[in-house]
Amino acid sequence: MFGRIRYKRAYYGCASCHQGHYPLDNRLGLRPNAMSAELERLVARVGVQMPFAQASDLFEELTLVSLSDQSIGKATQVYGQVVEQIEGELYQQTLDSQAMVDRDRQAIRPLRMYGSLDGGRVHIGATEDQEHMWKELKVGAWFRARGQPPKTPQDDWTIQAYDISYYNT
Repeated sequence: MFGRIRYKRAYYGCASCHQGHYPLDNRLGLRPNAMSAELERLVARVGVQMPFAQASDLFEELTLVSLSDQSIGKATQVYGQVVEQIEGELYQQTLDSQAMVDRDRQAIRPLRMYGSLDGGRVHIGATEDQEHMWKELKVGAWFRARGQPPKTPQDDWTIQAYDISYYNT
């Protein structure tokens, strides 16, 4: 993240296969003539958000690390391929219905789930045949809660919602 760094590290060679390696490189996620794994991850996150030339300028402004448009593109493509592979594997898992049933049975279920629903009218504009167009918007949430209710009427509530999932129609 902080530009080019020069360092010395131990190089180990295998007497039987004659292959060499730098154990420190593996620990730090360094690869020969390439960005570190962490830098590549951050570059790819910027690269998917905007054109590579703009991403290069923004990344340099934020981190003081100068990278070419091509470097941004390469990192973004590498991570895109990784994501595509992961999504393909997940898709293949969904095709195996028995595996999905087994996964759902093994999932740790919360002791209690809470739900909340609400609705309201939303003005979405006017059309030629109607003066004003309104639609009903329904919003729901499922969540878990932690904390304790008050023990006496004077105590405060200490319950807090977390792991919230929102849905709307």
